[in-house]
Amino acid sequence: MPRISHFIGGCAASLFLLAFAENAIALDPTKSIRQYVHHSWQIDDGLPQNTVNGIVQSEDGYLWFGTRDGLCRFDGARIKVFSSKNTPAFRSNTVVSVRKGIDGTLWIGTENGLVRFTKGEFTRFGVEDGLSSNYVQSAFQERDGRLWVSTGRGFDVQEWGTSMHFVPARNAPRVPGGSALQDKQGRLWLNAGGLRRKEGDLLHPAVYKDTTGNVNVI
Repeated sequence: MPRISHFIGGCAASLFLLAFAENAIALDPTKSIRQYVHHSWQIDDGLPQNTVNGIVQSEDGYLWFGTRDGLCRFDGARIKVFSSKNTPAFRSNTVVSVRKGIDGTLWIGTENGLVRFTKGEFTRFGVEDGLSSNYVQSAFQERDGRLWVSTGRGFDVQEWGTSMHFVPARNAPRVPGGSALQDKQGRLWLNAGGLRRKEGDLLHPAVYKDTTGNVNVI
């Protein structure tokens, strides 16, 4: 079983693991990062490449992070690399993002397709499954289970009534997509040629009133 308690991620040159007490829930903002005990993992320690693009923790406790030379699984001591060398689902070893779905499924965006990891198996999806581009920047799953995929040609969305087929998001510019977030009220917000909010099955530009009463489109 993985031996990880807490993890601080998002680094470009190396991976840092900070040793906290198990009951700690956040860093003390009055302390410098240098005051914490930390470890660094780089190529000499098993990383295939030192650029880390995304980090998530799976339900079984493993840390998963994407690099420009494969997807890594970390148990606190050892790193296992999944790439085109040992995993056919990876047609590109450049991992752009790693996200976790509502059921614990991992969604990995790569430069050549979207890769799903669930129940110990990797599966790839690409233009043959309806994606507008094989370049996948990220994937986001709504609470109802529907998947949105940010590609090099805009956002695609999982078509209702299909196991895994995608169609272009309605009313969204066909430009490279960005990130997505669902708020506490269940509203979906996307960076799609500007900030857009999902209303029904359509995406609409987000508008707001400033202090002078003017209406602005973000």
